[in-house]
Amino acid sequence: MVQPPVLWLAVWLVHSEFGLALMVVGVESELTSPSELRKCAPLRSRQDNMTTRARLVLEDCRLALQLLEDETDLRKWRLHWVAAIALIRAVGHVLHKMDGKSPAVRTASSAAYARWMGATPEHEIFREFIEKERNTILKEYDFNLHPGEEVEVAIPVTLQRVSDGVIVEAATIFPLDENIYRPLMDGFREGEDARDVLSEAIEWWETELTAVDRSVNSPGSKT
Repeated sequence: MVQPPVLWLAVWLVHSEFGLALMVVGVESELTSPSELRKCAPLRSRQDNMTTRARLVLEDCRLALQLLEDETDLRKWRLHWVAAIALIRAVGHVLHKMDGKSPAVRTASSAAYARWMGATPEHEIFREFIEKERNTILKEYDFNLHPGEEVEVAIPVTLQRVSDGVIVEAATIFPLDENIYRPLMDGFREGEDARDVLSEAIEWWETELTAVDRSVNSPGSKT
């Protein structure tokens, strides 16, 4: 049986005086088998992310965060935390060693690392959380987390004495279990839920990887 020719849509990204545009052309082809189709390499654009491998790690960080949000068992939660902290630091290593096989990415990542390790407050989360938590957990297995099954939270209340009408400030202690609240115990962001800080670290990486991509894709950059 003779197979009819297949109409393919070939897509190119083209540069013009009006910016980046799509050019779509219909092409007839006799390619019909999966094995032949696999021989067709996908077209790439210079605007592709140059931080692809690091972004894979970052996606796993997001999954680790979701596991931490859902886990109620403390021991399992702690294991998810170890994985999350290892991954959140691995983003930088993979950026430099794997994506950095491109000379332009390696240059950009080296310059970025110098900024991150400086004294600027916008990169404090890298120095005081991403870097420090990785070191204390993976090198010392020391956790900067509330260790208990329950975390007691003081909730302020305002009371008025019936006898004389005097306003009294007090606090009631309310225990939270099932990892509803798992605060950092010391140093950077002390008292904040660890997952909130991890979420902020993920967004920080997203911003920094985008900055590296922008730097590498700028005119004059050597890939």
